Amino acid sequence: MVLAAHLITLSWPAAADLIPSGYLQTRFDEHAAPIAELIQAGRATGLPSRRTGARAAPEDTTQRAALLLAADTLLGDQDQTSLRQRVRPLVQTVQSRAPMYYGQIARSLDISPRFAQALATKSYSTHGHRSLRTPSRKHRYAVEEVPAYLPKLWFDAHFGDFLDDMPTDQQPRERALRRAVSLQLAKLATGLAWHRCAETLGLTPKMAAKLLSSLAKRFEPVKLWPEFDRRVDQIADHPTSPTNGSTTRAAVGAWPSGACRVESGTS
Repeated sequence: MVLAAHLITLSWPAAADLIPSGYLQTRFDEHAAPIAELIQAGRATGLPSRRTGARAAPEDTTQRAALLLAADTLLGDQDQTSLRQRVRPLVQTVQSRAPMYYGQIARSLDISPRFAQALATKSYSTHGHRSLRTPSRKHRYAVEEVPAYLPKLWFDAHFGDFLDDMPTDQQPRERALRRAVSLQLAKLATGLAWHRCAETLGLTPKMAAKLLSSLAKRFEPVKLWPEFDRRVDQIADHPTSPTNGSTTRAAVGAWPSGACRVESGTS
């Protein structure tokens, strides 16, 4: 929560909507606005800015309560996609306003894996921070059950319209996207980065990294990573086979075994 508070302070007033009370917003602005002005002044003069107030909690109890409320709202529930959406505008502000300070937050040894993942510019970046991994969650499938490519029927059901807003000449091949979904499902099952899940799906780490880089170039300009996350999470948490709307993973296992055998070897 301390790092979330730093991010809120450094990005102010971009984080103002995290405080539901206009009175509390005004009170916290009295603390954060001078810090923002100091940083802006440093950028204008080209001299290092003195951010001594950015790390310190407000001395005023009302301002401190407002900051804690904002940090609690920012961290919210356990949904990773929602957290990333809340964090993104704050990250963009701090990266443009105080990039060195942002780097200190992102590389902090005290950062949690969940918050580190949300701070990452690219959802699947091979960021060097040792904590940057998706915490594995309890799913009713094992990584060994994930096919090399998401089965075509499942892809059509969950990703059929995913690329509608992307220029046709920028769209990745369907085969590559199906492979990427499988890599992310493996990542959710293990908590490991794509390149570390690659061999489970018959890929080399270098091939997984190349796929990640290729998709990043296409997804980032149109901000598709959060939507990609959301759709993969739906498959992982509440999957329904497109061949039978009432058949759930609990009934048939993580993946239809026939689909795994066929899809792992063909596209």
